[in-house]
Amino acid sequence: MTELPDLDRLIAAVAESAASDDALTRLAAAASARDELDDLTEALLDHFIEEARQAGCSWSQIGNVLGVSKQAAQQRHTATESVARQLLTRLAGRRRSGRGLLFTRFTPTARASVALAQSAARRLRHRSIGTEHVLLGLLGQPDGLAATAFAELGVTEAATESAIVDQIGYGQEEVQGHIPFTPRSKKVLELSLREAIRLGHDHIGTEHILLGLLREGEGVAADVLARQGVDADHARQVIMRLMLMGDAA
Repeated sequence: MTELPDLDRLIAAVAESAASDDALTRLAAAASARDELDDLTEALLDHFIEEARQAGCSWSQIGNVLGVSKQAAQQRHTATESVARQLLTRLAGRRRSGRGLLFTRFTPTARASVALAQSAARRLRHRSIGTEHVLLGLLGQPDGLAATAFAELGVTEAATESAIVDQIGYGQEEVQGHIPFTPRSKKVLELSLREAIRLGHDHIGTEHILLGLLREGEGVAADVLARQGVDADHARQVIMRLMLMGDAA
């Protein structure tokens, strides 16, 4: 197995992150690192559980490997409050509290695209943020890798918004206050985290959100993309090539 970081390396990393000789500051940095490591290991396990399921393994087989019952393995992976969803909730909470340590996983461009998704829902007078609004948020952020992929695929913001309105229409009234994510769009954000982990990336960019959207594969966004002639497998290939080009640049 690949060698994992040992205690000395973790201590050194936390000390560097704290950038202080104050004992309490360093302790706080260690506590934050522990939380991040817990989240990463849980998300890592979720990724390989899903991989096993896609390979045709039963919940009984997965439970045997994990040393738990079939029911426990299934509940752990499919519970409404999944690890990834809890992580996303904590990201938002930490951002509001000013700590923002975990929220830094999202690049500024990715954060902007999520804000644009909310703006799109408000503009269309929709009371929740669905996959279609996440799609519009990605298209509305020209600096993101997702927008570059969409340009190559021939997908435009104007045509996409028009197709969304044709399918689900405008809401009846202006929407005030906070607009919640739908369960399906939350799933897309969860999958963007998993995609980043799968690729060995320590950040979540618009490209990871788009990969999550394609992987979820259902909902209004999937329908709208399909109607514009976008094949999910081809779109993934485009994104992967663009990421490799970016690494090589």
